[in-house]
Amino acid sequence: MTDISIPTGKTRRNATSIDQLMNDSMQRAVTRIVAAADRESRKLSKKERERREAVAETIDEWLQFLDETGDEETLKAFFIQIELLASAKNRRRIAGHPLRPQEGVEDVVAKELDRRAAERDCAQREKEAAAKATNAAAKTDETAAAE
Repeated sequence: MTDISIPTGKTRRNATSIDQLMNDSMQRAVTRIVAAADRESRKLSKKERERREAVAETIDEWLQFLDETGDEETLKAFFIQIELLASAKNRRRIAGHPLRPQEGVEDVVAKELDRRAAERDCAQREKEAAAKATNAAAKTDETAAAE
């Protein structure tokens, strides 16, 4: 058990450790609770991993089906959407997928990412301008109050 001190008086000399406060049965109970929480966490992690694997396998099968049926537009739309959600690192990985259409996806994704970046920059500039205006108004109020 960790040795955490609980202050019981005005000086550190009077501090009592949790181990001193807990009797053996309490320590066993806490140990059981921690072990049960650890087991549950591992079960949830395994279920989440299995769920992710099932989705990935199904998406691969779906992409193969789209490729076989020649549904180029749906393939293109899928890869555009997924690349827009992905980080730059994952976007590069996705770009190498063998079923990803080579034409049209990269241009659309690049244009949309540029548009989003410009939108963020504009919002940031507006936020900074508003902050400057607020600061200027506050300084004007301080100057007027000082006079």
